[in-house]
Amino acid sequence: ATIPSSQMYYNFVARTILGGPNGMAGSLPANIPINSTQTYQFNYTHAVTYNPAHMKVVVLLIDNTQSTKHIMNSASGQVLTGIADNSSSINNVTLFPNPGNENTNVQLDLANAETVNISVYDMAGSLISMENEGEVMAGEHNFNLNTLNLDAGMYLVKVNAGTSIETMKLLVYHNN
Repeated sequence: ATIPSSQMYYNFVARTILGGPNGMAGSLPANIPINSTQTYQFNYTHAVTYNPAHMKVVVLLIDNTQSTKHIMNSASGQVLTGIADNSSSINNVTLFPNPGNENTNVQLDLANAETVNISVYDMAGSLISMENEGEVMAGEHNFNLNTLNLDAGMYLVKVNAGTSIETMKLLVYHNN
């Protein structure tokens, strides 16, 4: 029997290839030092009919220096979404110290009482940790984020307060 397209479900469909099949030119420097960390942030606005909970981001490291281009590495992760809302419960969020060594503070200023969750993601979008801080009253609050057990590198810290979301980059290093 014929299945209507509105009822079809496909796994692993590339909705968009940013920069085309050769990638985003200039997204990484031409020379990358050994053991260094490089970051590249991009934004993508999906169609309103797409459900981000069913989407993944796949990042490919493509070597464009040769006549035959090839994929050198890849990673995938969940889509991190934010809400553009002028009635945000979050007045301000800061991370300090950033870069962090053993601990980083998440300073949060709330306009309204909200349930607060603080999540840490690696750069591939994998959830590393999540803390439910419970119902938090309006005003300024500090939450301790233990970074001692995180590998050195770049992370995303996502703060949810009710329906408001703020995401910030956190660099973790360790004195050896």
